[in-house]
Amino acid sequence: GSSSSSPSSACYSRILGLYPLADMINHSCQPNAVRIFSGELMIVHACADIAKGEEIVYSYIPPIQSYPVRQSLIRNKFHFTCHCQRCRVEGKTTGGGDDTTTNCSSS
Repeated sequence: GSSSSSPSSACYSRILGLYPLADMINHSCQPNAVRIFSGELMIVHACADIAKGEEIVYSYIPPIQSYPVRQSLIRNKFHFTCHCQRCRVEGKTTGGGDDTTTNCSSS
């Protein structure tokens, strides 16, 4: 028999855990929260002021990347197009193709 692993087993080797409450947190390239891991525990920590009723969001990818790189990473890894406020602004000002980085602060 073959000792090579199947594509599905390779995928499962990267799973850290199931976090049902954290799965409800959406992506933004201008996050107001970050997630950190301590062993098997995931901690979501505010990195900006969050108003009552405001959605808690964190970035699924490194937010320091340029607009086109972020869009490509999101499309390829998570299969959606990001339409967060930052991407809407950068998409208009760069024409969607400039490869400059933007400050990630939420001011």
